[in-house]
Amino acid sequence: MIRNSRILVQIPLVEADLPKLAHSLKQSMESLRGRSNTVVLFFVVFQTSKPVNLKELSAPDVKIIVTDIKSVSHARNLGIEFAQKNNFDDIIFHDASICYPPEFLNLASAPRHSDTLNIARINWGCPATLTKQPSRQRRRPDIFLHSYVWATIFPVHLIDDLRFNEAIGPGEKTHLKCGEDILFMHAFLERNCIRWVCIEPVYVFHPSRPASLEKQLQYAEGQGAIYRHLLSHPLYPRTKLFAWLFLFWCNGVRH
Repeated sequence: MIRNSRILVQIPLVEADLPKLAHSLKQSMESLRGRSNTVVLFFVVFQTSKPVNLKELSAPDVKIIVTDIKSVSHARNLGIEFAQKNNFDDIIFHDASICYPPEFLNLASAPRHSDTLNIARINWGCPATLTKQPSRQRRRPDIFLHSYVWATIFPVHLIDDLRFNEAIGPGEKTHLKCGEDILFMHAFLERNCIRWVCIEPVYVFHPSRPASLEKQLQYAEGQGAIYRHLLSHPLYPRTKLFAWLFLFWCNGVRH
């Protein structure tokens, strides 16, 4: 008898997200349900210090945890610990604003090699703009292009004691509001000796980046800190870092 694959979908959620994201979030969750030979549990970490009613997300395959610690990194770490304690095979870090198609779970069933991580493509905008399905590609990993943890499915046993840095990332008491995913992905690729990423013909849909100056300054501060960290790392090619810095500057000018 073939054992069902067990996947934990970790979703950090704050009170402000619920009214504007509830509809797309429920659509995304529905897309990940009902696949044969796969058991999916949604692990929602609701970050609030107030009483809350999450009836609209309640379902037999949804476990809701309420915490007064407002930190995406903390919420993701709770998901990792739950997945490890309950013997899940894989974990998906589902940002509340993300929308997954049913094909995203193909990443878990696609061929896996010890030196390769399967990742999805990202569409920054409306799914309706996609007209052509891309082909599967195998490339060397780029820590900036392939840093989005919500664009892949992580084997739980490869995470081991790796955790998100709770001092950075979106949150109430974090000193940097982004970059936690880059550091996590960098450490994951390095410790598991992953030398290739296989970009699957699957898209993850993410809303367009906000154009407000405040948000861009937050991104710039976080990305600058990550840049300094990786620049000091002896194994990361400095030519790529300087090329990324130039592209980041150009992006700032464009906005």
